[in-house]
Amino acid sequence: MSKIVETFARAMCKAAGYDPDDVRANGRPMWTRYEDKARAALRAVKPSDISDKMLEAFGAEIYSDKSASETSGDMYRRAIAAAIAAGA
Repeated sequence: MSKIVETFARAMCKAAGYDPDDVRANGRPMWTRYEDKARAALRAVKPSDISDKMLEAFGAEIYSDKSASETSGDMYRRAIAAAIAAGA
């Protein structure tokens, strides 16, 4: 399982009002119940859905080289989408 799936699953669990680290009767943390939903959400993300603000939150520097056919944001978007596809 990828870190991005875990991150999304934890966020979904917390948004539902649960402590992601709370261990239930099955012996697994509560966030693991959200893994399938997190994978489905990640598969739905397209590169065009990823905003510059989201990239900046990941620490990406956004720049535009007039001689280049795409911006650094476009490259980051493709890389993130590929990582999501590989891990989701």
